[in-house]
Amino acid sequence: MALNTGFKNYEVSELDVAGLTAGASAIITRNVKDFTDSELPVYTPEEYLVNVVSK
Repeated sequence: MALNTGFKNYEVSELDVAGLTAGASAIITRNVKDFTDSELPVYTPEEYLVNVVSK
């Protein structure tokens, strides 16, 4: 499944597919730029703490 996603980086593709398969609500990474094609919201750890956890 990860081979057919369109991501340039296979490891990023694997993480995205794993998140979708597991039912994750977001991806938290310091490498946001590689996840621009993700169907899930993508946050840096700081963004997640400020915008999601604190609400």
